[in-house]
Amino acid sequence: MHTGECMRTPRSILLCLLLVPSAVLADAPPDLRPDMHRLLGSLRALLPLVSEDAVLEDPARREELGDALRELAAGARQLEAHTQHLGDPAARRTGQALVLDVARALRHLEAGNAHAAGYGVRQLTQHCAACHTRGPDEKPRPVALELARSEQVAALPPLARTRVLMATRRFDEALELLEEQLASDRLVPADLVGPLTDYIVICVRVRRDPLRAVPALERFAQRDDLWLQLRRDARYWAGALRELAAREPGADRIASAAALIDEGRTQISFPSDRRALVHYVFASRELHEQVERGGTPLELARAYQLLGLVESRIGRSFWSSDAAWYLEAAVRAAPGSAAARDAYAVLEEETLVGFTGSAGLRLPGDVRAHLDGLRELIETGAGDAGHRR
Repeated sequence: MHTGECMRTPRSILLCLLLVPSAVLADAPPDLRPDMHRLLGSLRALLPLVSEDAVLEDPARREELGDALRELAAGARQLEAHTQHLGDPAARRTGQALVLDVARALRHLEAGNAHAAGYGVRQLTQHCAACHTRGPDEKPRPVALELARSEQVAALPPLARTRVLMATRRFDEALELLEEQLASDRLVPADLVGPLTDYIVICVRVRRDPLRAVPALERFAQRDDLWLQLRRDARYWAGALRELAAREPGADRIASAAALIDEGRTQISFPSDRRALVHYVFASRELHEQVERGGTPLELARAYQLLGLVESRIGRSFWSSDAAWYLEAAVRAAPGSAAARDAYAVLEEETLVGFTGSAGLRLPGDVRAHLDGLRELIETGAGDAGHRR
C-alpha cells in the first residue's frame, strides 16, 4: 500500500476509525458500518460525561460513564475483528490500539480515577484532530456530520467543541470559533496556548491560507492579560507567517523542511521557548507532502524522523501527539539508516523519561519488548514491508 496513506492513520484514535479513509471502507466487509455507528453512539454518550470535571465528580454520572465505556469497548472489539481482515496494516494496528486505549480508560474508572478516564476519552478527539489537520482538508463524511451536529457536541464547552469540529473536518467553523475565543476574555491566556497551535496548523496546513492568522494573532497580542513572552511570541508568529507565506517552496521538500527547522532553532533562547512554532508548522507541511508523495525508504525514513522531531515540538505533549508514531515509522522505513538510529534514540529516551518517577524507572514489559523489537530491526537492518512504498 502507499506509505503515505499507511502513516496518515495514527495508532490511538477513535474518531479516525469513525471517519476511516475511503480506501479502507472500500475493502471493508459489508457489516462494518453498523459497528462504526455503534461506536458513534457510544461517543455521543461519552462526550457530555467527560466535558467538565464537575460532571466526573457526580457518582451517578460516573456510573453512566462506565456503561458508555463498556459499550464502547464491545464495539471496539467488534471493529477490531473486522480490521484484522483488511489489507491495510495501519487499520489493523489502529483497531488493536483502540481496544487497548478504551480498556485503559475503563481500568482508570474502575480504579476510582474518573478524571484519568475522562482525560483519555477527551484525548481521542485530540488525536483525531491531529490526524485530520496534516494536509489539505477533505469533505466530512455523513457519519462525521451526524456527530458534529448533535446536541451533545453543541453543549460542549467552546474549546472541546472546537476539537470535535476539527476531528470532523468542519474547519471553517473551527477557525471561526477559535478566532472568537482568542479575541474573548472568557478564557485565560494559559488555556489558549494549545488552541493557538491548532489555529496556526489549520491556517497553514489545512486551509493553506497562513495570512488569515495574521490579524487574529496581532489582535491577540494586544490583550492586556498576556504575559510578556506570550505577547512577544504572538507578534513574532504574525511576522513569521507573513515572511514564510511569501517564500516559494523548494523542489526538495525534505531539505526545505530541514532548513526551516534549523532556522526556527536559531530563534529559541530557552528550552520551553515556542518562538519557532510557525517554522515548525511550515516544515511539517513540507514533510507531510513528501510522505504523501512517497519516495525511497531512505527519503521516507528521513521525512518521518524530522516529522517526529517537529511533532514533539508542535504537539501539546509527546504522548498526545503523533511524535512517537513518526519516530517508529522512521525506524521501520529504513532500519539501517542514520535517520532510523537518530529516531530510535529520541523515541527510547522519551519513553524512558515518560516512565521514570519518584519510584525510579518502571517500564512495562510490553513497552520494553516493543523498544527491543525496534532496536533489533536497526541492528539487523530488516524493514517492515508494511511501511514501504
